[in-house]
Amino acid sequence: MLHTRRADGRGDTQSGLAGRLWLPLTALSTRISTAALTLIARSRERRALAALDERLLQDIGIDRRAAAIEARKAPWQR
Repeated sequence: MLHTRRADGRGDTQSGLAGRLWLPLTALSTRISTAALTLIARSRERRALAALDERLLQDIGIDRRAAAIEARKAPWQR
């Protein structure tokens, strides 16, 4: 239940679907937003990895084949 204050200062309890779903929907939207941002970041990182030249790949200790395999993965794949 959602507790609110009425204009006269007395407590008022709001029951109903909106009151019961507010926190679960907020948590769900936060999780969806976080997941979407993670997928976008993963996609950008893989595109950047694919664009690195041999010298930079060597600096980070990855060969071209491993970079290509990682870059081809879908964003939802770890």
